[in-house]
Amino acid sequence: MELSRKDSGEGMADLGELSRATHPVEAGGELRMAFQPILDVARGSVYAYESLARRPGGTSAADVFLGLEGQELSRMERRLAWEAMAAAARLQLPGYLCINLGSTLLGNEAALSYLADMADRAGLSPGRIVWEFPEHLPIDVPSWVASHKVLRDAGFRTALDDLGAGYASLSVLAAYVPDLVKLDMRLVQGLSAAGHRVRRKVVGHVAAMALDLGAEVVAEGVETAEDAEALLKLGIYLQQGYLHGRPIVPSTEEDGATGAAERAASVP
Repeated sequence: MELSRKDSGEGMADLGELSRATHPVEAGGELRMAFQPILDVARGSVYAYESLARRPGGTSAADVFLGLEGQELSRMERRLAWEAMAAAARLQLPGYLCINLGSTLLGNEAALSYLADMADRAGLSPGRIVWEFPEHLPIDVPSWVASHKVLRDAGFRTALDDLGAGYASLSVLAAYVPDLVKLDMRLVQGLSAAGHRVRRKVVGHVAAMALDLGAEVVAEGVETAEDAEALLKLGIYLQQGYLHGRPIVPSTEEDGATGAAERAASVP
């Protein structure tokens, strides 16, 4: 499938301009990037950080997308991508950086190609960035496959987010293999309970299939030591959730890798 070559914004906006307010709902344009660690439990180290937009005070900024469409939505999605890269570079965070791929970027070759320029200007290697394909959108498999190829050709890594929820289905894995498969928290939470033997088998088989295809597997929503141990027994050692660290908004511009990484990876 041929991707659209049309940029869905008013040209590729200046990156400094993307860091300013783009919509009145933004409370003065104040958005900060929070980072939640993904731990390699087997090695006891941070594998990656996922970037999440937050309001002042650390609350979710999901409402910034309300009422946005067209160019405004495109600008907001690219703004958050840029903010994530710039903040991760400034903080010198170790490991990979996981960023949610905006809906206006999927299938848009010009916008996808511009992400490499963003990474270069932020000082990050594309090989350190993992773009998470969203599960809440209906899956146009040819478009997803083409977008995956554009990102891979630019040196990026890709992930299928929240497998087991929304539109994230096994049909995607039959079409292309991402670098990461992230299991939805509804498959993960309570996995260790005695009454969830069947779910453990399902999770174990899905993880084994993904690993056999060459993808790494991340379990999301890990909140108890019992679930973490059950996952480890299934060979799922990459884990993300409150047990391993909450999303942390760096307190100051000078809050670098040591402070931010240690606080994000600390068990609450």
